[in-house]
Amino acid sequence: MSCDTDQDGYGNVCDGDFNQDGIVTGADFNKFWLKAFNSQVNAHGEDMNCDGVISGADFNKFWLPTFGKSTGPSGLACAGQIPCN
Repeated sequence: MSCDTDQDGYGNVCDGDFNQDGIVTGADFNKFWLKAFNSQVNAHGEDMNCDGVISGADFNKFWLPTFGKSTGPSGLACAGQIPCN
């Protein structure tokens, strides 16, 4: 299953940059991922594997490996622009 909750052209599995600044940092984790984990509200794509639950699997398998990296990849020319669909 593939999804792009924030419609920026990067699917959730490739997009741990929840604040849209181009890089995955502690700000994405502290301000967005933790809040989403506690509330189970997937406002910015924190459910990275699109299974309907924000869990440790999203953090360990998808968010953590992207830490310190830029968003992507994407095959869409509009990637990085909202909406890109």
